[in-house]
Amino acid sequence: MKNYVVLLALFAILFSCTKEKTEISDTATTDSLMVTEDSMQAAASDSAAISGITVQDIAPEQGRAVFKIRDQALFYFDYHTQQGKITVGDKEYLLTRMDFTDNHYTLSGSGVEIKARNGEFSESSGDCIYGKFAEFTIHADHEVITLPGLNVQDCPVY
Repeated sequence: MKNYVVLLALFAILFSCTKEKTEISDTATTDSLMVTEDSMQAAASDSAAISGITVQDIAPEQGRAVFKIRDQALFYFDYHTQQGKITVGDKEYLLTRMDFTDNHYTLSGSGVEIKARNGEFSESSGDCIYGKFAEFTIHADHEVITLPGLNVQDCPVY
């Protein structure tokens, strides 16, 4: 009889541990789902922060300045062709001029002007310079867009 009580106690312990383990597993799954949903919402709000400006599939290279937010290229200027591009809304603007003085960039074309002021530049790497701007402003026709966190990789032709 004593062995029967010990055996019954052992089964009770095993079943109670298994039940707790299942509950912990369910909670972990729920938490990871919540984290995934939060991450997806954060990603959606990140893309909303640059809405109105079409992300471009263009990579930095020698002879090109590429301007990005969160590693997404928004506009560029090519030193070889003396042209660049930005798309605001449904309208594509050709950038035909880029001026760089001290720590300021001004890019412009017909109906558009982009200003990035007071950039902080790190030391150059190879033939490129890297800069960060707290914010920049785009004047496209009669629309004004100010966005935070612009990065530039500028690799001019010497």
